[in-house]
Amino acid sequence: MRAVLLAAGEGKRLRPYTNRPKPLVRLLGLSLIERNILSLRECGIKEFVIITGCDASQLQDYFGNGEKYGVAISYLHNSEWRLGNGVSAYTFQQDYCQGEKYILMMADHLFEVDLLKTFIAQADNINQGELLLAADRRLEKVYDLAECTKIKADGNYALKLGKDLPDFNAVDCGLFFDTGALLEALAGSIGRGYYALTDAVNLLAEAGKVKLH
Repeated sequence: MRAVLLAAGEGKRLRPYTNRPKPLVRLLGLSLIERNILSLRECGIKEFVIITGCDASQLQDYFGNGEKYGVAISYLHNSEWRLGNGVSAYTFQQDYCQGEKYILMMADHLFEVDLLKTFIAQADNINQGELLLAADRRLEKVYDLAECTKIKADGNYALKLGKDLPDFNAVDCGLFFDTGALLEALAGSIGRGYYALTDAVNLLAEAGKVKLH
């Protein structure tokens, strides 16, 4: 199984504090994206695709081919990264193998290793054509709810996602397991001029294809 890390954005909100690309901002001695690579490696994932955009050369210079981490890293560049994170996620279509199942995550979202392991273990329970999304239902513990993508869920399935949903009972954690359905949905949403990842996820949610973990 491969992991695709989205690292194409500009990280404007951090610019007053650092000139580093957001994925390379350090936390306790390690960059955010470095922590994700090492955590996923502990889960048995050894192949990574980093989607670059704004700071492509810095990321490639920093990680190289991944040999120093005991993994293999390749890169895909999204020259239209300003359009939205859905375009960055769809960039993986260039390297996707038909029928492949893969992990997709934001380069700057951090997860405990045990959570990643339980999430990946759910892969066997996902049907072809479905998308698995990590969601947090503990709304009282969410630090900045206004910034979160909210989810209206019915049981273990998402009905709708959005930052401004008035009625919601979970939040999106930015961690996905895709069976290829997301890439198909992204092709549809981008073709209609909707460039956010959430736009494509909502197409799948409407069809009852977004399972929550």
